[in-house]
Amino acid sequence: MKNLLNLLLVLFTTMLIVSCSRNGEDTNPEASLIGQWQFTKIGYLSGTNQEQLIPYENGCTTQKDFIEFTTANNYTRTVYSNRSCEPSKEEDFTFSKENNIIKLKVKGEDYWYYYKIISLSGTELKIQKYSDKVMIQGTNLFVLTKK
Repeated sequence: MKNLLNLLLVLFTTMLIVSCSRNGEDTNPEASLIGQWQFTKIGYLSGTNQEQLIPYENGCTTQKDFIEFTTANNYTRTVYSNRSCEPSKEEDFTFSKENNIIKLKVKGEDYWYYYKIISLSGTELKIQKYSDKVMIQGTNLFVLTKK
């Protein structure tokens, strides 16, 4: 009986180790704001709080518009024009994140932009734009994919 219990304990421990080990693939990358995010959808919330999203249209057919959050708390938005596909960068921002609010500050100014994080995963970011912590009417939802 004692041998049977020891055998069951070894089998159970082995099954536990094998079932909990990683297979080398990270199926749920850690959610982090840091990195480059490409615009994929744009839209708004309807009067009944339903998301109305459409595909984001890039100005250039060979380059995609994106935003970037750095570990130094800098924020850059890069938009490509439709004729020359030359990048236009807005780099005069720093950012901070408090709970689910992203605050963008214009460098050297006392003006902030606010974005509420609706969802954030390792591959997708959905944000809602606010002005002075009040929701802006019109286009204010953005869905972005990690680059």
